[in-house]
Amino acid sequence: MKKILIAVLCIAMMLSFTACDGAKDGDNASANAEIVTGSIVFKDFGTVKFEVYPKRAQQSTLNFIYLAKKGFYDGIVVHRLVNDFVIQAGAYETGYVERTTDFDYTIVGEFAANGIENDVKHVKGTLSWARPTSFNGASTQIFICTNDATAAQLDGNYAAFGMVTDGFDVLDKINAMQTENDVPLQEIVIESVTIDSDAEFPEPDFIR
Repeated sequence: MKKILIAVLCIAMMLSFTACDGAKDGDNASANAEIVTGSIVFKDFGTVKFEVYPKRAQQSTLNFIYLAKKGFYDGIVVHRLVNDFVIQAGAYETGYVERTTDFDYTIVGEFAANGIENDVKHVKGTLSWARPTSFNGASTQIFICTNDATAAQLDGNYAAFGMVTDGFDVLDKINAMQTENDVPLQEIVIESVTIDSDAEFPEPDFIR
């Protein structure tokens, strides 16, 4: 009876270690995934599906996932629209009221001019980080390129991290909207940004 009990305990311990190892592998897999998918719902325009690349632009991707999972982009508006160039959002909500948060950080700029290799090209559908003049100044504002020819000039100077995979017709409809001083005359609201993976991703390396 004693031998049977010891054998049962040994098996239980082995199963426990296996489970722990599996969880660890899962955590690593989330951080090292080649591609993470998701979607952006533009109110009255439709849904855009995308993929982002943790291995190709790690900090840029982790920051986007971090903000999306916190719901930061839900209810914001496109505050800058340069026709045949970019759709930009990440600063204002409905009514063009500045979105206030507890976030007070920036991230490293992952692009050649900042000494960091990034092979994600700027083409129509590319997701990338807007920034001030500071190379490491990006925080919450993203843009989506809407034209191959004008997007190419951004390579090496802005941190591209993802690509639209479906919903280019939605981008075209938004791109065609009338603007004044690069501000849409009709409010364009992002209802939600969703990351498909339920995995736990590490936070980006914040610059405070």
